[in-house]
Amino acid sequence: MPPKEYPTEATAHLAQARHNYALYGTLREAGSHPDWALTVLFYTVLHLIEAHAALNEERRMHSHFARREYVGARVPNLRRHFRPLEDACRSARYELWQPSLAQVAWFHAEHFAPIQAELRRHRIAL
Repeated sequence: MPPKEYPTEATAHLAQARHNYALYGTLREAGSHPDWALTVLFYTVLHLIEAHAALNEERRMHSHFARREYVGARVPNLRRHFRPLEDACRSARYELWQPSLAQVAWFHAEHFAPIQAELRRHRIAL
């Protein structure tokens, strides 16, 4: 169960995660721009991880490398889901990969949903 009040930085990251996830839902429902839907899904996770760090009084991470290190050290159960989502996002952004809507749904089910479930156990929830 999430605490009634988060520290300010955690609250800001949770707000951004919710904002990103709402956009993911809009893109998914429209059936358009699956590359951006996947990207926004990853950035939802990024802000959930930042909220976890803030809630645990860790410093804000300023690189994807630092975030991967944090995940490995502090929430290792997420590692096998975080990296594939990050890599897919990078491929969509920089390598011009155009995922299908079915592929985006797969990433949501196979990687986002387990991350979300694990973070709920750490008091981080959308």
